[in-house]
Amino acid sequence: TRLEVSHDAATPIGMKVWADATLTAVEGKKFTFSITAFDEAGPIGTATHERFLITVDRFLAKAEAKRK
Repeated sequence: TRLEVSHDAATPIGMKVWADATLTAVEGKKFTFSITAFDEAGPIGTATHERFLITVDRFLAKAEAKRK
């Protein structure tokens, strides 16, 4: 997992904030998203987020192996 964030503007307390995410690329098991955050006055930040499709059982077994 990877996340790159740019925070470009502050938002006053009480102002509504939301984000839109778009899937921009699929490369095998890797998914890349482009995210833009907004407040009521306009854009306040951007991000790129990468995630990987995992097999839960395999992931947990690998994590548990660290105990040995």
